Amino acid sequence: MNLHCTKKLLDAGGYEIEENNDNDPLYSWYGNLIKINRKNFLVFINEKTGYPIFFYGMKKKDLQEIGQYFDFAIEFAFKREGYPLEYIFNYLAQKPEYKIHKTASRKVLGSLKEMLFFAESQDTWELTEGCLNVSWLSVRLSDCILKIDGEYVIPHKEMLKELKKLYQAKINN
Repeated sequence: MNLHCTKKLLDAGGYEIEENNDNDPLYSWYGNLIKINRKNFLVFINEKTGYPIFFYGMKKKDLQEIGQYFDFAIEFAFKREGYPLEYIFNYLAQKPEYKIHKTASRKVLGSLKEMLFFAESQDTWELTEGCLNVSWLSVRLSDCILKIDGEYVIPHKEMLKELKKLYQAKINN
């Protein structure tokens, strides 16, 4: 799984940058870090679908183990969306190991910035101390329309379509 991080997130996590050899956009996520209530707030969006994953209150040691938290956050958010379990577990079973990279696509960074704007504009922040995975926010904001590769998409519908394709490809092989 490729996590493309902004400089701010790379510095906060103290990550070692790896070379990007795998270029499957379904397994590429772009992330940024902002501060809300003096706590770290991370947002990642999927390169292919724009689906968002959020984390709140992560400390430096949590940032260094982002892969462990990321698997849980994806599973939990996808379950809250109501995606079939076989799609979710197929996606997680086929994922490559976690690698950290610099951001590479300005288009995706624009969508990421837009998602951050949506997140910051929420009326009620129900963020609590020790609440690392905020999947309710992922589900709420996955309905926001984003422009991905020149098309306007609804991230949760696009992600479901891609998960279904991935599952069908597994079944047909």
